[in-house]
Amino acid sequence: MRSECGPEFTALGGLDAWYRQAFGGRFEAAEREALAQVLPTLFGYHAVCIDVCPAVDWLAASSIRHRCRLGLTRTEVTTLVLAPDAWPLRSDSLDLVVLPHVLESVAAPETVVAELERVLIAEGHAVILGFNPLFDGGLWRLPGAAAGTLPAGVRPLGVALVRDWLRRHGFVVAVPRFYGHWPWRVEHWLGRHPRLAAAWPAPLGACGYLLLAKKRVSTLTLVRPRWRSRRRLIPVAVEGRLLESKRAK
Repeated sequence: MRSECGPEFTALGGLDAWYRQAFGGRFEAAEREALAQVLPTLFGYHAVCIDVCPAVDWLAASSIRHRCRLGLTRTEVTTLVLAPDAWPLRSDSLDLVVLPHVLESVAAPETVVAELERVLIAEGHAVILGFNPLFDGGLWRLPGAAAGTLPAGVRPLGVALVRDWLRRHGFVVAVPRFYGHWPWRVEHWLGRHPRLAAAWPAPLGACGYLLLAKKRVSTLTLVRPRWRSRRRLIPVAVEGRLLESKRAK
């Protein structure tokens, strides 16, 4: 089954080529490291990755055996091509879905979150990778930082916005992980200064972030039936007449 993508999909121009550049290669390594810290802790039977960059195997660190790569465009590695708002997947069927920069690739990102909630089983997990808007917002426009710019056409989405969409659709979201600092490789420098690392604002200067979300189980309150016998009137004879007694059980 294949479905062609309509105008609701906006491809990230040159993302594959960007990953082959110097900074893109270092950023990919940072993303792989972030995934390697998270994916091995997530278990289940079925894992799916929605690809926008087929050159990277985003599920390589997953311990789930049955893995499938779907795409928003036709590539040599994708099994199916899907529309962002209509995934050819059964509801409540997946244990893990990885979305690397997918929300930044579509015109209506929240529709992707809605489909994500539909296909995941209860307690299933979603791993979302995104570009941090703060990366290209100020410090990285300084002279000498041009080598660390984001790929052409990318539309970064803030962590707070994506987290709000996830919570609105019934997900519990863990604390975000930030990675890929450039050009001063702050994460390595902070690793030698634990006290400063504790006070350092993580989003500042980080190129990417990882969000881990779990589909919440709907809790139902059991309403117990109230088993009460109905009261009825019993006729009795008093002084030759039928009278109705007072209420009796």
